[in-house]
Amino acid sequence: MKFLPSFLSDHGLLVIGCLIVLYILWVLFPVQSSLRKYSKKELAAHMTGDEAALLYLDRELDRWMVFLKKNYNNLSRKGFIKKGPELVSVWNELVALLIEMDLIKNKYRSFAQAKLKKRAFILAYASLVRQYEAGLMIVEWVGNSTPLIKLLNQNNEFSTIKLKLTETSELLRLNAGRLYFKIIQKDLVHPELNQIIVDALVTINLSIKKLPKLVVRNPLHILRRRSFKLWFPIQKNIAKGLSYIRMTRRDYLIKSSDIKPHIPKFEPGDIFLERREWHATNVGIPGYWTHSALYLGTPEELDEYFGEKISEIIQENFPMVYKAMRTLDKDGEPMRIIEANRQGVILNSVEMSTRVDSIGVVRVTHISKADKRTVVLNALSHFGKGYDYDFDFTTDKNAVCSEVLYRAYIDAPHLHLKLNNLNGRLIFPPNSFVKKFDEECEKKKPELEFVLFLDGNEKTKKITERTPEEFRESWKRPKWHIVKDHL
Repeated sequence: MKFLPSFLSDHGLLVIGCLIVLYILWVLFPVQSSLRKYSKKELAAHMTGDEAALLYLDRELDRWMVFLKKNYNNLSRKGFIKKGPELVSVWNELVALLIEMDLIKNKYRSFAQAKLKKRAFILAYASLVRQYEAGLMIVEWVGNSTPLIKLLNQNNEFSTIKLKLTETSELLRLNAGRLYFKIIQKDLVHPELNQIIVDALVTINLSIKKLPKLVVRNPLHILRRRSFKLWFPIQKNIAKGLSYIRMTRRDYLIKSSDIKPHIPKFEPGDIFLERREWHATNVGIPGYWTHSALYLGTPEELDEYFGEKISEIIQENFPMVYKAMRTLDKDGEPMRIIEANRQGVILNSVEMSTRVDSIGVVRVTHISKADKRTVVLNALSHFGKGYDYDFDFTTDKNAVCSEVLYRAYIDAPHLHLKLNNLNGRLIFPPNSFVKKFDEECEKKKPELEFVLFLDGNEKTKKITERTPEEFRESWKRPKWHIVKDHL
């Protein structure tokens, strides 16, 4: 019987070894992949957009970390209390950036099954190491400050970040990815993302000796909580089926049938505010409303509205625009909208532009048709420009969505848009249109009036037409407002 303990010990080690191998394979190579069902061309298009988005997120993360350290280091207790709400706002922006990196990372975590395997890996791994590096920087900055931890941990974000730095699966991905990256690094799949990985790994290597202390400091109640592959507590029942960052066949909540009955009420110059859930670029624009567009109408509708042949003026001065206005979308709908998205400044149909999850429409009050005519022509002058991932309103080489509207209305005497200073850059985000509407609503001469608010619910998948009063409050919604639909 003396052989029994040894027998059990040997087999026990074998079982444990097999389990470890299976665990490693399960972590590194998930069985299910949303990347398989896309053609190489479709996947490449998604990757191009996500690469640009990730570079933008990387730059923003650096900006916010510098801003955080510069403005909130060494606060006295009195200063801490005074700047608490402001600090929470900055913290929320940082967390939103990390959440968006979370989504990109998880979108491409099944890189081994992708048709463009190396490119998918670089996207996933660059997101992981940049997120991990930022987590180390944040934990180091916060240190042992009890009031700061309490302030930043209202929804467990700080504890989650701290925990993930020492989680086995994260460390496994980090180090296994490091080995694979060395193999493909010479291929220069994407030089800029490659450099992000190299720089982040240098910082991680310097900080890795601090990890044992972090393990000791992790609160027991956090360790007992269910672990997610995502860093942040977005419930799985919310994310299920979405495949992250619109890598999904799930329709937007607002359909053509929802918007068509409202088209007759729109006028040239109307401002569309839109919200699409699960988009990485949502984080680039502060606030709930993250996209804006300008309503034009068809050439015939413009002629009828202005009482002159404005279509001939467009044809003469903007022949490429006129040609685009004469085309139809893939469903045969006419072009009535000008907007900026990842493709650049384009024309779009109302039906395609409003494939969103929530939409609001406002109109400039007390504006003459002559001024509206100028607004339309100003907007058309930006057609064909590239998308501005730097959100820089001081240059007009490229344009972001709300910049097209800002420049269209720049000469209008009845709309005053004050640029916001966001981390050293002057911008006017879409959310500010609704904030302006709210703040001026009860004044004698508000500059904006309400036209429409269709509000989607992520849980019920239903659309509700809401009141002007409800629209006034919408700009205050948190970035991850949809989570509340499930709570």
